[in-house]
Amino acid sequence: MRARATIALALAWAAAAAAAAELPSPLTAGALADEVLAANPMAAAAVAEARAADRTAAATALWPDPMFMAERMLGPGGAEPPPGSVLMPGWDFRLRQEIPLPGKNVYDRRAAAAGARAAGEDAARTRAMLVEEAKHAYLELWAAARMRGLADRQRELWADYERVATARYAAGAAPQAEALRAQVERLRMANQVLGYEAAEAAASARVNALLGRAAGDALPPAGELPEVTIPYTLDELYAKAVAQNPGVRAAEERLAAARAMRTAEAWRYAPDVAAGVGYTRMDASTMVPAEAAWSVSAEVAVPIFITLGQSRMRAAATADADAMAADAADARNRARRDVGRLYAAITAADKQLELYRDGLLPQAEAAVRGAAAGYAAGSVDFIMLLETQMTQYQNQMEYVDVQMKKHEAVATLEAAVGERFY
Repeated sequence: MRARATIALALAWAAAAAAAAELPSPLTAGALADEVLAANPMAAAAVAEARAADRTAAATALWPDPMFMAERMLGPGGAEPPPGSVLMPGWDFRLRQEIPLPGKNVYDRRAAAAGARAAGEDAARTRAMLVEEAKHAYLELWAAARMRGLADRQRELWADYERVATARYAAGAAPQAEALRAQVERLRMANQVLGYEAAEAAASARVNALLGRAAGDALPPAGELPEVTIPYTLDELYAKAVAQNPGVRAAEERLAAARAMRTAEAWRYAPDVAAGVGYTRMDASTMVPAEAAWSVSAEVAVPIFITLGQSRMRAAATADADAMAADAADARNRARRDVGRLYAAITAADKQLELYRDGLLPQAEAAVRGAAAGYAAGSVDFIMLLETQMTQYQNQMEYVDVQMKKHEAVATLEAAVGERFY
């Protein structure tokens, strides 16, 4: 049932692709993830594979078709016996049905059903991976645009400082080296702008690839990142990861399938049986009137050769079940490990962002304003202005970087716990 619900939800997403509107402006990470789920062929392929597995499971372990036989009894040479002959030609009709023992079909069906559910969880994991990748691509685009804006702003400021330094040099109040150093900083910032423009183009191409669009297609500007608060404790996240992580659930379904196959292999030692019913009607002759008779039959296979290979097949099924149990345990451990690592990263990032917002950024801004005014008035030397300006720029870049890393961790945490936070 869980796999079919997953498939139905994914089909609804795929149906929405036909009516997908233009990307919203400004573009947000959540909106981009939704568009990627609707447009990316990996999502459609995962849905199709899960649907195929579901249909295959529904057809597994059905009884074989019954066999019908019609036989005409003839005389010597295949000819009809002549009138008056003592031979009695006639028709023989038989219906035969092989009947697998109940245990064989039950566990084969259970294994196939668990395999189909695992395919559904694989489809869910593919979609979670696409959401994570879409958000990471969005964050690259967002960070490149923000860094470019910061570098461009610094370029403008150094152009202003260059004009001030040139004027001070012309008035004999400052050495020419200050104007040249301001020019160097302006050019350095112009070079960084070019670098961030290239990074923005690369991020844009990655986003377009996820959407199935041409690499150079224009995208709306990236909007501000939302304020994201994880609404669960660490222990609650651990529980969610074990219960909801598609990778964990897929591993558990494969374990269920392997255990069912192990039991099914044990049942294969039991011989198959068959039952039949027959109807025979003999033609009338000059000596004997026409006669009809019914018959029933039962067959059972004699298990002579099956034990030669079946013990090895059962051992292989047991080893496979053991391997799947280890895989499921490893998937749970990895999910818990990822949750702990990501939760710690998000918590640390929140503290850093608070420190930047409440202390470092406003203080650096005030220091730059004071240094710029002092340099124009001649009370602050150029080295002090340079260091103050570079400190502010460094803090601004670090703030953007911490924001990006926090949201990357949130996106990966969403995939780990099987739940989206925005």
